[in-house]
Amino acid sequence: MIQIAVIAILTLLLELRYMRKQAPISVYITVYVGWLLGFIIVATLPFDIYTSSNYDPNNVTEDMKFIREFTKWNWKILYWVTSSLTWVIFPLQMVYVVRGEFSRCKRILKTLLANLISYIIFIIAVVALLLAIYFLVNRNRENKDKVSLFDVVYVLITVYGLLLIVFLMSYGMVALPKSLWQRSDYQGQVSHKLCQVSIIEEKLTELRIDLTKNIRALENLSGGSDMQPYLLIIKDEIQEFKERNPQFEEECSTYEGIADAGDGSTGGNIDTCDVTLPKLESYRSKYKIEFGDYERIHAMLEFNMREVMTLQSYINAKNSPSLRRKGLTGCRKFKYFYFIYGHPIVLKIFCLMCAIFSIVLLYTELTNFIKIDISTFSWIVNGNFNFATTFILLFIPLSYMLACIYFGFFSVKLASWYELYKNHSDPVSMIWSGTMLARMIYPMSYNFITLVRAKNTAYSVVLTILDDFTILGRWMNLYFFPVVLVLFFVMNVFDIWSKLFNCLGLNQFSFDKLETESRIQEGKISVDQRRKELFEIGEIDEVFLRNSMSSDSEAENSMVGQKYSINSGIPGAISPSNRRSRGNSFKRGKIVRTKRNSFQLAVSDSDESSQTDEEVGKKVINFDGKVKFKSIE
Repeated sequence: MIQIAVIAILTLLLELRYMRKQAPISVYITVYVGWLLGFIIVATLPFDIYTSSNYDPNNVTEDMKFIREFTKWNWKILYWVTSSLTWVIFPLQMVYVVRGEFSRCKRILKTLLANLISYIIFIIAVVALLLAIYFLVNRNRENKDKVSLFDVVYVLITVYGLLLIVFLMSYGMVALPKSLWQRSDYQGQVSHKLCQVSIIEEKLTELRIDLTKNIRALENLSGGSDMQPYLLIIKDEIQEFKERNPQFEEECSTYEGIADAGDGSTGGNIDTCDVTLPKLESYRSKYKIEFGDYERIHAMLEFNMREVMTLQSYINAKNSPSLRRKGLTGCRKFKYFYFIYGHPIVLKIFCLMCAIFSIVLLYTELTNFIKIDISTFSWIVNGNFNFATTFILLFIPLSYMLACIYFGFFSVKLASWYELYKNHSDPVSMIWSGTMLARMIYPMSYNFITLVRAKNTAYSVVLTILDDFTILGRWMNLYFFPVVLVLFFVMNVFDIWSKLFNCLGLNQFSFDKLETESRIQEGKISVDQRRKELFEIGEIDEVFLRNSMSSDSEAENSMVGQKYSINSGIPGAISPSNRRSRGNSFKRGKIVRTKRNSFQLAVSDSDESSQTDEEVGKKVINFDGKVKFKSIE
C-alpha cells in the first residue's frame, strides 16, 4: 500500500506539472486515473513475478494464498478499467472537450452522434472479426475448452498493442542512445533547436493570422436578444484566452494589416450575418481547437527558444572563461561548471548504458522463442534475491522498455502535436498521452513476462487465453515480434524509415530530422530577438544575456534590430518593446499578403505622419524566412 500511495502522489505531481491550470476538472480526473493505473501496472508486474517465483502449488500458506488472489483480482480490475478508458472514455472525451455546444447534455449527445457513423462501421467490422475468430478457434473444441468473446477481444487488443510497440520500441532503442549522445554536443543541439524554432514559427504565423481574423469577427458578432447569453459566453472565453496569453494582444495589433488581405474577408471562416445558435456552436468548437493549437505551438516555440539560450550560454562560457563567467557566484557558478564540463560526460555515460540495454533487450527478444533458457533476464527470477533487489532489477529493464516506446511515440511528427510542456499542455494532449499509456502497457507486460521466463504468475493465470490462440497469441509474441523488431531496428540504424516514408509521401509518420542552414539562420534571428525581450521585461539578467548571445548574433541585431526594430523571430511581427520605444515610427507600416506563408511589411524611414507615401522612402521586408531590404516606387 505504501508503494501505491507513493505512486499516487508522484502521478498527481506529474499531472500538475504538465496540465494547463484552466483544464476541465473531468480531464484532470480521467487523465490522473489513466496515468495512475498505468504506473501501478508497471509497479505490480515485478511484484507478481517475485511472488510467482516463490509460489509452490503443493505448499501454499494462507498469506501466499491471499496475495495470490489479491494479485489476480488486481489484474482483472486494472485490465478492464484501462481498456474502458483507452477504447471508450478517452476517445469520447477528446471529442467532448472541443465541442461547442453550450448545454452539457447537448454536448454529450452531439459527441456521441458526431462519430456515430464511424462507430457503427467500426463496431460492425470488429464484431465480424470477433465472430470469425471465435468460430475459427472453437470449431474443434469441447464446450468446456471453448473461449469466450471477451477472450477474443483481449487477444485482438494485445495483438494491436504488440504491433504498435514493435514499431515504436524499435525506433526508441536506436534513437534514445543516439539522442543522449547528440545532447552532449551543445553546438549540434543549438543548430537542431534553431531549425525547430524556424519550423514552428512558420506554423504559428499562419495560425496567428487566422486566429486574429476570427477573434475580431467573433468579438463583433451581434444577434437578437435570444443570442446575447451565448455571445457573452463566447466573449468571456476569448477574454480568458487573452488573459492566459498576454502576448497575443500585441500580436493581434501586429496582424491587423493582414485581416483584409487575400480573400477580402474580415472574419476568416466566420459568417457575421444571420447569427444562429448552430453557427455559434460551430464557431465555438473551431476556436476551441485553434486556442489549443496556438497555446501548444507557442509553448513549443518558447521551450525551444529558451533551450537555445541556455545551451548557447554554456558554449560561450566555455569558449570565453574570463568574460562569460564574470558575475557568476555560488550555486550558479557551480551549475555553469557542471553543465560545461560534467553534464556532457554524464550524458555520454547514459548513452553507453542505454546502448548496452538496447543490445541486451534485442538479444533477449531474439532468444525468447528458444526453449533452452539463455535469456539475460531470467537470472533475476531464478536468483533467489530478496523482494527489494528483485523489484529493482526487474523495474530497470521494464522502465527502459517503456522509455523506448514513449521516446519513439513522441518522436513521430504526427504525435509531436501532442507533446507535453510544463503548465502548457492542453487537455487533448494530456488525454492522448493517457490513451497511449493505457493502450500499450498490457501488451508490454505480456511481452516482458515471457522475456524473464516467469512461470505461474497471476497475470498469466488471469490472461492465460493468449496461449490458447496459437497464431495471434503466443506465436505473435515469440516469433513475429522478435523478427520484426530486429528488422525495424536495422531500418532505424540506417535511417531507412524516414527515406521510405518520404518516398511514399507520408512525411507525417516519419521521425524528426535536422534541417538546412537557412533554417538555422532564421531561428537564430528569432532567438536573439526573444532574448532581448526577456531581458527588457526582467526574466533574464545581464549575465545570462551576455553569456547566451554569440558575437555574430550581436552584429546582426545591431544592423537589423536597432535600425528597423523588427521582430524577425515572428515573421511579419514588430517587437512589442521596440514598438513602444520608437513611438510612431511604425504607425505608417502596413502588412500585406503576397503569397501563401509570405508577407511584406512596408515601413517608413520617417516618424512624421504628415508625409505622403510618395514623399517617404519606404523599405519592404519579406517575411518568408529571410529579411531583405529594397526600395519600392
